[in-house]
Amino acid sequence: MSLPERAYCYACLKPQVTCVCARVPRIDNQTAVWLLQHPRERRHAIGTARLLALGLTKLRLDVIFLNGPSGALPRPSPNAALLYPSPDARALESLEPDERPDQLIVLDGTWHHAHTLARDLGWLDDLPRVKLRDTTPSRYRIRREPRAECLSTVEAVVAALGVLEPETAGLDRLLGAFDSMIEDQVEYVVRRAGPRRAKLRRASGARGVARAVSERWEDLTLVYAETAPGPPGARALVQLAAVRPKSGERFDRIVRGPTPGGLFHMKLSEADLAGGDDLAGLRAAWDGFRRPRDLILAWNQSTLDALGAAGLEGHGLSLKSLWSNAVERAPGALESVLARAGLRPSPVPVRGRAAERLGNAVAVALALRERAGLAP
Repeated sequence: MSLPERAYCYACLKPQVTCVCARVPRIDNQTAVWLLQHPRERRHAIGTARLLALGLTKLRLDVIFLNGPSGALPRPSPNAALLYPSPDARALESLEPDERPDQLIVLDGTWHHAHTLARDLGWLDDLPRVKLRDTTPSRYRIRREPRAECLSTVEAVVAALGVLEPETAGLDRLLGAFDSMIEDQVEYVVRRAGPRRAKLRRASGARGVARAVSERWEDLTLVYAETAPGPPGARALVQLAAVRPKSGERFDRIVRGPTPGGLFHMKLSEADLAGGDDLAGLRAAWDGFRRPRDLILAWNQSTLDALGAAGLEGHGLSLKSLWSNAVERAPGALESVLARAGLRPSPVPVRGRAAERLGNAVAVALALRERAGLAP
């Protein structure tokens, strides 16, 4: 017996039956919010940072890789503050108008993860710390908090903005979307509960085609990153290439720097590196290429990790995982997938090995789309 395929919303990253997008208001907040997210939180099924990303107009979200390259993040505002309840933190409610921050930095993750980020990101020590004076117990009934006064990320940010800019419309509605998400999740879990449910698995012939590819073709952006050994335990970005299969639009930038090992295998030259951008220039170019509705896909998670470590938008989906769910478990290398499936690479005119890797990825995405019964 097999389970029916669940349709997902790739905006809020929840099943369609519990999608909250239509309930999230767009809020013109005046205090900028910068979420520093622990890597283990980015795909958490019941995380709340996605609600803030959908709702707040002035919000930046970065996945923080503590062993990533230095200098990947922008400087905080001169008048920024870290929302973190350390003993030396001042209550937001006690600040005079001229003391209030214009940028609120918030750590997103479990309390253990937030503590790790606060401890290991040395530049946070230079920021004043603020906290909420009065908090009620969290309404986050589907995720355990260590203490009754601890709040989820969305609750903490909404409460802080309520203190800093009480006139801003929509904050209560954002909290209402959070409440409804909790209610939906509880109801969905109860509805699916059953004595044998946990033992059921999808049969291999019933794996559905990934809807991210079949339904969001116009928004699809395939990316590939070349990296080389950087600081101890980290990888440095060498090249970032991307293509939109629908329109053929391409992105191809190389980071200028010392000649890395493996340049020959990347099919790049020293001249390519000499003519590259610095990391700030690459980020600016990437921001110009990105569109609000882009759905980022990479064959391997390592490319998404490289984007996040370089201070770029690291949220996306693994094409390898989508292929695994839809076609074959443990597909292995991308080239092997093409060989077994009889797929032909699509030409992508970018530099180096990235042309081959992106061309192979486009072929896989097209195959998934065709499996859904849609024209390539």
